Amino acid sequence: MNLTIAICTYNPEERYFKRCLLSLSQLTLNKLNFELLIVDNFSSPPISERFYVQEILKSFPHSRIIVEQKRGTAFARCRAIQEAKGEFFLFVDDDVELSPDYLVQSVPLFEKFPNVAIWGAGKIQVEFLDLVDKWVHQFNYLFTERNFQYLEYGCNHTWNNAYPVGMGMIFRPEMLRPYAEDVFSGKLTIKGRDGKSLVTNEDTQMIWYMTAKGFAAGSSPDLKLRHLIPSRRTTLSYLARLNYGISVAIAKTNAEVYPDKLPDLKRNPPRFFRILKTFLKLGFNHTIELQFRRLFVDFAFELGIINGRYRLAGIDNNIWIRLARFLNFE
Repeated sequence: MNLTIAICTYNPEERYFKRCLLSLSQLTLNKLNFELLIVDNFSSPPISERFYVQEILKSFPHSRIIVEQKRGTAFARCRAIQEAKGEFFLFVDDDVELSPDYLVQSVPLFEKFPNVAIWGAGKIQVEFLDLVDKWVHQFNYLFTERNFQYLEYGCNHTWNNAYPVGMGMIFRPEMLRPYAEDVFSGKLTIKGRDGKSLVTNEDTQMIWYMTAKGFAAGSSPDLKLRHLIPSRRTTLSYLARLNYGISVAIAKTNAEVYPDKLPDLKRNPPRFFRILKTFLKLGFNHTIELQFRRLFVDFAFELGIINGRYRLAGIDNNIWIRLARFLNFE
């Protein structure tokens, strides 16, 4: 088996999950073959009982549905890694359509760049499934819109814009099986979205897990996909919660992979006046440009950075954490 394609899902809408599955049936193979592994993160009703899924899976000679009862994207993905039979492993989110040539473009990258352990899409187009207000489009970056012109990769211990996002990420599964073991053992605790919380960064932790071992991760413009967004994910409240969920886990995500950074992060939580200065600068810049929605969403991100650092230092109840709860960011 050349590849395992895994879709980790929880209560998906039929209109985008169906398109995701159909896009896989249209992939160009050129002598490649793959198994399709659907990890149901305890959906209700179960994925296996949905008629349209049953019908589409008839077109896949090698397909399985397994249930992972531990809630969280990280648990579902790690279960998929443990179950994989393919030489290569591709994550596909349940709201994604791959371009037909995704497989034939991605597999050769590992021969050309043996030092790069993980590849992902360099071109991601956002498609809204419903009519949305014009202002929503300024936040397409939160839906991981990308338009790389060149192949890029890096091996940094902080975030690098060349790094791939989780959807469409491809790698050799044996390289990340130790990561999966660390997640299930509790050594790594970033569990990802679980149906209620939007705290994420498990895909970033996978990348840092590999960069800590000296490997690189990158994105290629030849790898293209479409991200399908329903209108319920385009409210201002959701966008702010999403941005907060991304940032609040950054410090912990990094410290768990690079434990030598932990003492310094614990010793130096953000200071009150530095925080105030950050928020005043943010408010001034956005007010001048009359971008009040952008101000709210960017404020959520900065507040998440701050609270992530405080929690790492063992502080779980101060004015900034209470503010995040009051604003329903967590």
